[in-house]
Amino acid sequence: MTRAPRYRGAEPPGGAATLARIARWLGDTASVTGDAEVLDGGPVRTTVRARTPDGAALVVKLFHPFDAGERVRALLRRPRAETERRNLDEARRRGLPVPSALGVLRLSPLRAALLLEDLGPATPLDVLVDTLTDRDERALLTTLTAAGELLRNALQQGLEHRDLHLGNVVRLGDGSLRLLDLHKARFRRGPRTAGAGEHRPLFLSLPWDDQRELRTALLAPLGLPDAPDGAGALRDRDLARRFVRCRRSSGPFVVSPDGARRRRDRAGMLPGSRSELPWPHAVARFERAFALEIRGIGAARGLGLAPTGDAHGTVELEDVAMLPAVTGALDAREARRLAAWRTRLEASGSGELWPEQVRARRRPDGALLVDAHAPSA
Repeated sequence: MTRAPRYRGAEPPGGAATLARIARWLGDTASVTGDAEVLDGGPVRTTVRARTPDGAALVVKLFHPFDAGERVRALLRRPRAETERRNLDEARRRGLPVPSALGVLRLSPLRAALLLEDLGPATPLDVLVDTLTDRDERALLTTLTAAGELLRNALQQGLEHRDLHLGNVVRLGDGSLRLLDLHKARFRRGPRTAGAGEHRPLFLSLPWDDQRELRTALLAPLGLPDAPDGAGALRDRDLARRFVRCRRSSGPFVVSPDGARRRRDRAGMLPGSRSELPWPHAVARFERAFALEIRGIGAARGLGLAPTGDAHGTVELEDVAMLPAVTGALDAREARRLAAWRTRLEASGSGELWPEQVRARRRPDGALLVDAHAPSA
């Protein structure tokens, strides 16, 4: 017998029809496709923007336990959706800038959805950093300083976020900031000061020497030094941990038993270009693209990998060749950026060398990109 969904909270836009629609998504997460705008997809949760027939919008976080440990946690303790709802309510009571939680819909002890107010167009700060162009660098410094002040205030209000990184701070269309993803958070009665739990993850959001000015803007309001002890080793361990995620379904790709990999979310990416290669070469090219991506180097990102038989495979990368090449000499700042990317690649234990010649291109938003697979002279 199927358990009826249970909802606790304020009535959402669209009422019962909206709740029935979300219950269907919880039963089959794949049914979201074509029925709502997917904002973020992953193995732990899927975040979507839903619209009612009258045009109202709300954000829904669909939590779906992905491993045995998480399933046990969901059975023995309250679901993460309910934990985050309570934390958001407490954060708002303490005056912190977080989304307003509408309620929680539970389909089963393992599957629950958190309904949130729609903040409208919002950009995570890590995306602002990754798409940084010279014309908005000063604005980004101002935004990072404001983010540091927001986090300092959150600490003074007793918040221990426990999943702190730039992706969990977003800038809204009016320039204001919001703090997200409080499903792991804890609150203390009195104020806190920033410690290793804040210093290390924030450093890893901006770990490169060429990002020192940005990092200082973020950390100075928290009273933290530019880098923690053992910063280089900390960064390299984090890169190794992140790289392994391209081989597991706990990361940005869905990985099949035969070794095929498919990127979960292709929003904002260029159309793909496919090449068939011997399987080891296809894997190497795909993983090299991911190694560049996690170092923040503007290059073609990997979209998919699939075996095709006869020890061959198809690798799909963004088709950067469709972008216009930069003609003439790069300006001084762009030249420094290429030099910084080269330093990142060669100083971080990747074993990769920068090509002697690269083709510089521009994405539609103006961000610089290099065709790192161009043959060296």
